[in-house]
Amino acid sequence: MYKEVMIDLESLSLSQRSVLVAIGVVAFNLEDEDNYDSLDVGDRWFYETPEIDLQLGVGRKISDSTLRWWMEQPIIAQTSTFSTGKNVSAPEVLQALEVFVTKQSGGSSRDMYLWANHTFFDIGNLWSLYEDFELKCPFSHSKVMDFPMMDRLAGYPDLHIPSGVQHNALDDAKYQVLKTQALYRMLKNGPKA
Repeated sequence: MYKEVMIDLESLSLSQRSVLVAIGVVAFNLEDEDNYDSLDVGDRWFYETPEIDLQLGVGRKISDSTLRWWMEQPIIAQTSTFSTGKNVSAPEVLQALEVFVTKQSGGSSRDMYLWANHTFFDIGNLWSLYEDFELKCPFSHSKVMDFPMMDRLAGYPDLHIPSGVQHNALDDAKYQVLKTQALYRMLKNGPKA
C-alpha cells in the first residue's frame, strides 16, 4: 500500500477554475527508491483526459495565452495530451480518481498525502473541479505536500532524474515522484562528505 500520491494537471488556463485537459497521478511511498520503470506498473498510476464541454458549462476557464502556449509545445506533448482518443466526463474522472486513490491507500483517500509541483494551482484546481460538479472532495486539506519546498530545503541540488514527455501529466508526475524520493533521501541522510 502507498501513503502518497503525486498529482499533475495540464490545463487550458492559469485560473484557479481552469479547464483541465489531463490529470496524472502516481502512488508512491516517500522512503522508497523507485525508478521510472517501477512507476510504470499499471496499478500505480492514473491518467485521464476530462472532456472540455461539461467543464465550460460550469464556468471553467480557457485563456488565449495558454492555448497559444500549447501550440508552441513539441508535437509529442500536444498529442500525448490532446489526442488520447478517450475523453471522459469530469465527474466520472473525479469518481475514478477517488476509487484509484482509495485502492492505493488500502483504506481511505483521506489517508493519502497529496503532493504537487504547484500545490496552489494543481490541488486548488482539482478541489474546485469537485466543487463545480457538486461532488465532495475526498481528500484531506491537512495532507497537502509541496514538492518545490522539498527542493528548496535540499538546496536545489542538480539531480539527474529520468523524465518522459514534458507537459504530459503522467510523465511529469512520475518525474516529480522520483525527484521527491531523491530529495527525501538527501534530507534524511544529510549532506555527503
